[in-house]
Amino acid sequence: MWQFVEINNMKYDLVVAYRVYPGIAKIPPVYPTDKLKLTEICFKSFVSAVVGIRTKIYVLLDGCPDEYEKVFLDNFDNNDLVIIKLDKAGNKATFKKQIEILSCQNDSDIVYFAEDDYFYIKNIKNIVELLKNNKADFATPYEHPSSYSDDNVVRNRIIIYNNQRYISVQHACLTFMTTKRNLLNSKKFLLIFSNWFGSDFVVWGCMTLGWGYFKYFKLFFNYKNYNLSNLKVFGSLFIFSWYNFILNRKKRLFMPVETFATHMESNFLSPGIDWGKYFHDEKR
Repeated sequence: MWQFVEINNMKYDLVVAYRVYPGIAKIPPVYPTDKLKLTEICFKSFVSAVVGIRTKIYVLLDGCPDEYEKVFLDNFDNNDLVIIKLDKAGNKATFKKQIEILSCQNDSDIVYFAEDDYFYIKNIKNIVELLKNNKADFATPYEHPSSYSDDNVVRNRIIIYNNQRYISVQHACLTFMTTKRNLLNSKKFLLIFSNWFGSDFVVWGCMTLGWGYFKYFKLFFNYKNYNLSNLKVFGSLFIFSWYNFILNRKKRLFMPVETFATHMESNFLSPGIDWGKYFHDEKR
């Protein structure tokens, strides 16, 4: 028999698994050659974003020099901080480690998968409350500009929670928040990223598309989209989640309108924000 624990009795409002790499995969708008400094400004923005939220953080340092540890020890309460050093495990393995940590912890029902190259401009308490009150199954803090592209063929739903607008989306990056119960129920799909071929499109599509899969699948037959990579993506989606598509089972993934944070990739900064005012004092 299931035994549920009241969230308010838990020690923390939020438990975070925060993964860190010393390399720069994309071109950020600031510190394009200094990942340590980029990591520092992003983490400081994250600390500001969790003010008033009881937060515990597991930091996964993947092949990072010793000075990276100091960034986290100097900027967060060490009683609520756990440093885990990994020996160049790689993207798939560290995401799998996040799943393991957040699945096994019992300090909070709200869990957060975080990456080191996100810059926060708003407190994320609204997202925590959104999930705590079962208004969403998953939520990303990042308003991704590609969500407004013509290829977004599934109709979106808009909700307003405590004066914050959210829009339903079918895909996101791998920085997201959910409940522990949703994490456990969706674990087999999240593990596709680590155990199959590292596609977040497949991970999210399996959980969120439902009948929308067949609308996306029609795009595959457009000659412009017909290639081996798309065949692998759409084929994998059907292999792992054919029953969800046929039965129209889907999770609710929401993205904020007027972002909480941006992925620090110059070509994909969240829209509608004057990012220059946040970065003008930083070295380029």
